[in-house]
Amino acid sequence: DLIVDTNNWKIISHVIHLHYNLGKEKDVMLAMRWIEEISYVEKGIALSLNKNDVHSAPLFDISVPINEKEITKKFDFTGKPI
Repeated sequence: DLIVDTNNWKIISHVIHLHYNLGKEKDVMLAMRWIEEISYVEKGIALSLNKNDVHSAPLFDISVPINEKEITKKFDFTGKPI
C-alpha cells in the first residue's frame, strides 16, 4: 500500500505487511527512497535496507492519522537519508 499526501498527491511512504512464524504479523512503513526496484511480475520489491532494518521499521496503524512531518520523524530510525 502507499501513503499519499492528498495536498500535493506526493507518495510519501510505502506500507508492507510482514509475516512471522507462529502467525505473527505487522504492517510497517518504508520511505520511498529505500525502495530500489519494484517487480510486478515477481510481486516483490528490492530495498536498500537489511532485514533487521525492515523488521525495525516504524509500525503503520490505519486508525492513526499521519502526515509527512510525522513520517520524516519516524524514518530517522535508520540514520539513512530519507
